[in-house]
Amino acid sequence: LGRMISHSQLFRNYLLRRTSALGPECNHPSSRARIQDFIASYGVDLAPVRKPLEDFTSLNDFFYRELDPASRPIAAPTDDTAACQPADCRLIVFPTVEQATRLWIKGRQFSVQRLVGKTESYLKNPELYDNGALTVSRLAPTDYHRFHSPLAGTVVGITHDGADVFTVKVIYVLIGATDVASIQLGVSQGSVVCKGQELGYFAYGGSCVVVVFEERSIIFDRDLERQSKIGMETLVKYGSSLGRVFTDSWMDQ
Repeated sequence: LGRMISHSQLFRNYLLRRTSALGPECNHPSSRARIQDFIASYGVDLAPVRKPLEDFTSLNDFFYRELDPASRPIAAPTDDTAACQPADCRLIVFPTVEQATRLWIKGRQFSVQRLVGKTESYLKNPELYDNGALTVSRLAPTDYHRFHSPLAGTVVGITHDGADVFTVKVIYVLIGATDVASIQLGVSQGSVVCKGQELGYFAYGGSCVVVVFEERSIIFDRDLERQSKIGMETLVKYGSSLGRVFTDSWMDQ
């Protein structure tokens, strides 16, 4: 019954109206009064926050707050074979899509085709992702809500239908939860990004980042894979180690 309701047009229209209303509400200066309650409710750690609390202009401004870069060091910053976490999140990893066939995102059974749609316009060999590795980074309201690149590379395409970002050998998918009013990207097609570089942010709400790697192109850290095999998420910070990639031509176009 829950899935039937969630997939009904009436319910989808409600979600659209709800999401559309949250943007102006959380951006309005009057929403500043809700920041302290938000901090108390979610136990937000203010230590790494980059600017003083009184300088935030709205609840959304606080929600997608910037952090002191020193609080999130990038794993092996000069090593192109070391991938880093894209977000502060609850993480689960799958070495192959085949192992992720029981994964559900927003009520739909997972497949790369269903998640991304047509990729031929952006990728030379889209079939290489059919059984690729993937990470699912689930962001809770308490988390830092900016997202970052796990590797250095070039943005070869962006589709705003689902906010898919395509880089060399990586598909980066941004999924807004019900109460996310907007997803803001800070990169465009042709942008060259460094490992750990900010790509954008989510406005108010929960959210999810899915990164799909080409088949046999990454080995995840053992502790992450071990936890994921038993269905357990791992709490991680952006910039920390994700795994090791194979570097035949990461930067080649």
